[in-house]
Amino acid sequence: MANRKEQELRKLQEKLQKHHGVKHVIMANQIELLDVVPTGVLALDYALGIGGWPMGYATGLYGEPDVGKSSVLGLSAIANAQRLGHNCAIVLVERKFDPVWAAKLGVNPNDLLLVNPSDGRKAWDAFQEIIESRAVDFVIIDSLGAMQTESEQGLDGTHNQVGGQSKLHTWGIKRAAPVLYDNKVGAILINQVRDVMSMRGGQEQPGGWGVKHAEPITVQLRYKSGAGTTYKIGSGDNEVTIGRQLVAVVKMNQLAEGTGQRAVFSFYSKEVEGYPFGIDWLSDVIDTAVRLKVIELAGSYYSTPDGFRAQGRNAIVQHIQDNPKLVDEIRNGALAVMRATATKPKLEVVGDK
Repeated sequence: MANRKEQELRKLQEKLQKHHGVKHVIMANQIELLDVVPTGVLALDYALGIGGWPMGYATGLYGEPDVGKSSVLGLSAIANAQRLGHNCAIVLVERKFDPVWAAKLGVNPNDLLLVNPSDGRKAWDAFQEIIESRAVDFVIIDSLGAMQTESEQGLDGTHNQVGGQSKLHTWGIKRAAPVLYDNKVGAILINQVRDVMSMRGGQEQPGGWGVKHAEPITVQLRYKSGAGTTYKIGSGDNEVTIGRQLVAVVKMNQLAEGTGQRAVFSFYSKEVEGYPFGIDWLSDVIDTAVRLKVIELAGSYYSTPDGFRAQGRNAIVQHIQDNPKLVDEIRNGALAVMRATATKPKLEVVGDK
């Protein structure tokens, strides 16, 4: 009886494959391995449950203005994708890009395609052309909230169509989602927040439910609140803020058990001797490795995978700085823990750099 039912299922599979294509009708155990691009923050890679931004899907990244959506996580994603050999592009709706700043964060501007569309419809058209071309592996839209609909281009600015932006984004992402999946292109849709008139103090990302349903992963980036969350030097009139702590919250995750997970990390925006510039990757790696027990912490004593043991954080920081190859070993150990605890079958995390 079981064999007959199995044969019937296989015949149905073959019939459906003739109509829809072999790669579109598979058995559940034939799901392809999931490739990712590291976020640049090991704590966020772990919070996502898959080791980074997924290829073949559009990931949502939203937050307040100037929090670092584009200038921190966006450019970090491009830099890591380029290191893995991927071609990258940005649909630059906001028309703001500093190649010098990008290069400081590890991006190669010489190999980065920028598209500056004149309106939202053309932005989505350009995005579609990019992902259909097979010439680009990773693309960012920056940003959805800045897209202007055709109805918003009235001469007096009063021709706004209710829900126009939501309809535009729903049309764009629904058209793009199957192409992203088929061509294994990774995408980040950067978005803003806006006040919701029906909710006192409520904030939401513009774009409507169409965008949310099309994004298997949505991450909110915000400032960490409380004292001691900014890094400053000097005093009085000479005081300068050189860095801040950020929090990435996984608001939705349909690819792993990551909904509600948080990643806290530091970012330094000024090049000051004695302080790390960009994402403080060393602190991030140490804190995440301790959390995953890749680095053992007993009291005040740290033990690294290479057998080194020392008292105090400063000693372990110095040891890692003196042994650059140890960083890869620690990072790979953390990613191995992610793979071992992943809930999805046949999940493989790639891109350990």
